[in-house]
Amino acid sequence: MPEVSSVQFSIGKVFDVNKIDAGLAILLSPDNHVVEIPSSMLPDRVVVGSIVNVTIERNKEEESRELQEFQALQTEIYQTFSQPPVTPQISVKKTTQTSIIIKWNPLVLNSATFRGIDVYRNGIKLGLKPTQLSTQVKLTGLSVGRIGASYSDDLTSENTHLVCSLPKGPKYEKALELNIPIVTPEFLKSCEQLGKVQPAGTFYISKSSF
Repeated sequence: MPEVSSVQFSIGKVFDVNKIDAGLAILLSPDNHVVEIPSSMLPDRVVVGSIVNVTIERNKEEESRELQEFQALQTEIYQTFSQPPVTPQISVKKTTQTSIIIKWNPLVLNSATFRGIDVYRNGIKLGLKPTQLSTQVKLTGLSVGRIGASYSDDLTSENTHLVCSLPKGPKYEKALELNIPIVTPEFLKSCEQLGKVQPAGTFYISKSSF
């Protein structure tokens, strides 16, 4: 059996190099405590029976460097995923007698999730669905007074037509109950262009159309 050598740690304990096998160096203390270290940590040409001095020190400089890297990563993650979306700046691009085009800069969502863009005119939601990549939308409309018609917020049996873009909502359901013709906005445009009230049948809107 080869002679067993000793290793002195800086912590003041003495270990015997008991075995070097399968990438491990097995050290044994006089009070039979076993310590395993990678054999790659041993100097070249060290075998069982060699005398090796081992020093274990705390590397505060490396600890500080890794801590700074970790804190920098935390800051980067926070800045990337904690910013609210940027409020888009809306402006008018073009106007005509019957339409207006509004525009905005490309959306900056940061960590927010895009759920859709709702367009309102005079507090009324329009049936327009711009996409996430959209930067403008065209609104069309007519001054109903100009064609001899009138507008009412309330829907009653006195109304002759209901103009809407989508076949849904309380007013749509009520118009069905009251048997009031439900037409698209094209109905008003046609009335203005031809100078008289047009048959509603050509402009009917129903759920089967969508």
